[in-house]
Amino acid sequence: MARWFKYLILFGVLVALQVLVFGHLQFRGSINAFPYIYFILVLPFGIQGRNVLILSALIGLLVDFLSGTMGVHMAASVAAGFFRLILLPALAPQGDYDSVAVPSVRNNGWAWFLRYAVFMVLVHHLILFWVEAFSFSNFGITLLNALFSSLFTILIILLFQLSIRKELS
Repeated sequence: MARWFKYLILFGVLVALQVLVFGHLQFRGSINAFPYIYFILVLPFGIQGRNVLILSALIGLLVDFLSGTMGVHMAASVAAGFFRLILLPALAPQGDYDSVAVPSVRNNGWAWFLRYAVFMVLVHHLILFWVEAFSFSNFGITLLNALFSSLFTILIILLFQLSIRKELS
């Protein structure tokens, strides 16, 4: 029960940071950070797939509602949650994961966590930027914005990993 309370606090803090801080930060006019995806990244390994998708939809919906966007964060978050379900078994160690553990540098090492985070953030950001643009006419610019925003978001996520000393499990 205490673990889910920690996730509820993390959910609220990440949504607040996204809406109040990172939603207003832009570099070069189009490079943004979306660190709320960190919530999806650190859900426990043993959580059921439908719960991952529900929680992904909820965080995306709340960010959309509070930011005044129309479904782009929800679409990108649900896609990230879906790809998480595919990616984790592909990255699984030989003995599989401890179902109570969470994906983190402490549990899985830097190399594993970086591969996982980079893929998840790229999927999230590519979908987010293309749904937002709703066009492939400026494909190169949209791709560059998604890539640079992904780098910015990954940097913030790695800072979260360094600064959060206690595990969520």
